[in-house]
Amino acid sequence: MTPRKNLFILRGPSSAGKSTVEDGLISKNMVERFKIDTTRPSRNTEGDSSAYNFLSPKEFLEKNESKEYASTIILDNGWSYGYPTNVFESSDSNLVCSIIDEDPALELKKWIEDNMLNMSVWIVDFNIPRSTRELLLKNRGDSEEDIKFRLDLANYDSSYEPDLAINNLYSALHMVQSFVDSKTEAIYFSVKDFLKRNTRYRD
Repeated sequence: MTPRKNLFILRGPSSAGKSTVEDGLISKNMVERFKIDTTRPSRNTEGDSSAYNFLSPKEFLEKNESKEYASTIILDNGWSYGYPTNVFESSDSNLVCSIIDEDPALELKKWIEDNMLNMSVWIVDFNIPRSTRELLLKNRGDSEEDIKFRLDLANYDSSYEPDLAINNLYSALHMVQSFVDSKTEAIYFSVKDFLKRNTRYRD
């Protein structure tokens, strides 16, 4: 029996704490990173461990035309983001990804459900105050133009109820870790019980 995997989508605007939480989960070996393709330029702080694969517009277009993405979005500034379908085929682990501003997280969830993948999708919304985000963007070194652009990108489907809502940046990592634990432990124990019933498995 193949255990059901999880995809944890961290959804929220820039500098809401998504990357910090994502890195925290990965450092504890709780999940693997679902790397996203993008045409935006890389920042100086982003290396091989970044949440993104940086592509040229031509490379991105070719992959999109080949239907290699479960979901894509193009921002007003021209940057494109794509969520590769081959990630689901190549990974046997629970996954986490950060969804950028206004990205169709529900589209990604729907694609997984429509393709009947053995995977549960959980959406965590980061509702961090604008003033806090603005301070973090300034500290990150973003230009005034980029800061205004990113702060204004905060529109979400108000009819959708997330699986978890984060309103405090300082407790975000602890809350999401507990949430991930609750979902992955349920799967662990269901597999453990199956093994006990069908094999000589013991603790």
